[in-house]
Amino acid sequence: MTAHRGAPHIGVDGRRGHIAELDGLRAIAVIPVIAYHFGASINGGAGVTVFFALSGYIVTTVLLREHEQRGTIDLRGFYVRRLRRLLPASTIVVIATVLVGRAMQRPSIFRQAVAALTYWANFERYTSHYSYGQTTYAPLEHYWSLAIEEQFYLLLPIVCILMLPLGRRLFASLTTICLVASAAFAYVHRHDPQMYFHTGARACELLAGVVLALVGVRLPSWLGVLGLTGLLAVFVGAASPPHIVVALLACVVIAARPRALAASPLVVIGTYSYGLYLWHPLAALISDQLLIRLALTVAATVLSFHLVEFPIRRTLTAKPAMAAMALASLTAVVVIALPENSTASFLATAPVEAAAPVLTTVSPTSRPASVPVVAPAASIAFPTTTTSTPPPRPIRISGAGDSTQMFADAAWQAWTAKYPDAVTWVTSPDAIAPWTSGADTWIRDVAPGAGLSLPHDGPQGGIDRQGCPLIYDLKIRPTTDWKGGFFDTAQLHSSMPISSCDWHLWIPPALAQMRLDILIVSWGVTDMWEYQMPDGHTAHIGQPDFDALLAERMSEFEDMAARYGTRVLWLDYQTLPSDTKAMTASRESADALAAVMMQRPCAVDLRTIIRDDPRFNWYQDGYHFTPEGAARAIAEIMPSFATCVAQPLVSSASRSGH
Repeated sequence: MTAHRGAPHIGVDGRRGHIAELDGLRAIAVIPVIAYHFGASINGGAGVTVFFALSGYIVTTVLLREHEQRGTIDLRGFYVRRLRRLLPASTIVVIATVLVGRAMQRPSIFRQAVAALTYWANFERYTSHYSYGQTTYAPLEHYWSLAIEEQFYLLLPIVCILMLPLGRRLFASLTTICLVASAAFAYVHRHDPQMYFHTGARACELLAGVVLALVGVRLPSWLGVLGLTGLLAVFVGAASPPHIVVALLACVVIAARPRALAASPLVVIGTYSYGLYLWHPLAALISDQLLIRLALTVAATVLSFHLVEFPIRRTLTAKPAMAAMALASLTAVVVIALPENSTASFLATAPVEAAAPVLTTVSPTSRPASVPVVAPAASIAFPTTTTSTPPPRPIRISGAGDSTQMFADAAWQAWTAKYPDAVTWVTSPDAIAPWTSGADTWIRDVAPGAGLSLPHDGPQGGIDRQGCPLIYDLKIRPTTDWKGGFFDTAQLHSSMPISSCDWHLWIPPALAQMRLDILIVSWGVTDMWEYQMPDGHTAHIGQPDFDALLAERMSEFEDMAARYGTRVLWLDYQTLPSDTKAMTASRESADALAAVMMQRPCAVDLRTIIRDDPRFNWYQDGYHFTPEGAARAIAEIMPSFATCVAQPLVSSASRSGH
């Protein structure tokens, strides 16, 4: 413990002036972040908010002290100190992440890496249209918070130079107005998941620390204990307040500095917190074992701190330090710009690659009622010699649904290109093809491996809409630790040409021109969403009222497709999230969905092949097929085509008179 509250101490880097309680608060902030990313059911995002408030307070305090002592602020000196503090470690982590990802044959992260190096990672995430944690493969996603802080560091000293001559009181008043405006902006857009990354919505958390530094208030220690208790309650999920409330709780702790935060273990963790934050996602990428992740994180952090960060910050003079940082940045640019030689294939392994399948169609009226809906894999023949019988017209197929289907579409295109006499993949016409919100990721991560040449204005895959559920007209919320309440599906895609998730707006016009035999549909209706039913109660898959509604909407979708001569082939699959609790929920919801879906005229159950192989090919998020995973799914789906084409063009509900 420190001798008295707020006493300075000598940090592990040998620098005097550290405040032990603030280092301890850094530890309190970084621990839940790491725990969340390692799979714990905890509010890690609140830890980032604490970091924001701390940064606002500490950096403003440093600038105020300099202005008091010198009457001005050395901009160049400030920016150089910030670069020496932050750039070396962040650059090395980018280099290491790119190299490890390539060694593991992960998708390219060129755009993410460039954004991380240039501190616009938050807007890279914002414009990707992915919510936090819902992306396919983003090992540098955590750089979004560093980008916001750097944007803050760029502006704050300039504002201080302009405002401090006018007095702290006026400066504090104007900063408070900006804080309230940012908090109001965040509140108005609280149902938009993308606001998580937006500088305007998160600035209030940094400004809370700025106001605290300008006011210079100190609070009694007991208030700090209450504030710390409130933070811990938020971390464990006992409370879910807005970000600004968490920032204000952090400010209470900063102003009171309870002595418990000066405990030596917390101070040590807090001193290394920056490196721990940077390195732990890479450790999670390398291993799924908790102890290995922790060991890798600690080892990388300590080595980076003492071999790279400390020498550049404290040992080297300005010019050698700047030269070292320039060399590191140049190395990073070279590494991320080098072409990748990916060995990943979009074509399935045997038996699909053995030969083109023979798909024998039958007349709808000749199909006996006892024929099973889904043909077993053994019912399809893979000849080794060419037959003299003319092949039937290729079956025209395409895909629709959410991002899971979108990431399978490239594999379908590659497969059908290999066997054009059996199956033809049909893309939606340019005039009506909707922009898919994951299009930039799709083009960057998926299409190149398939050898496809795609335009830059959107994917020419199926007719998919990332994030949109089949039941589009009810308010929804993701089931995974969502803190923002229910929101309308239209808010997911307000910036796209067709802003609503209503599939009536884009799928019927596409089907009218595509002339499909089969539309393969995979929509996130399992463990992805909870729904707010018309009477206000929450429902999800497996509950009778929701299952009945889902069956009704499936029938509606099938009837719509039938009007364009198209059969609908539904897919059920088990996702593979890394969190054990989420995995159990995924299994239960996939089973519940199967009870509904396998009653449809055409459906394929992919649960078995995924559950039987714990190494089934998914992206790291556990919700999207890799190219290899999509190809394996194709081998299971393709045998059902002949049976599906034989189905009458009416849904089961229509046949029963409902």
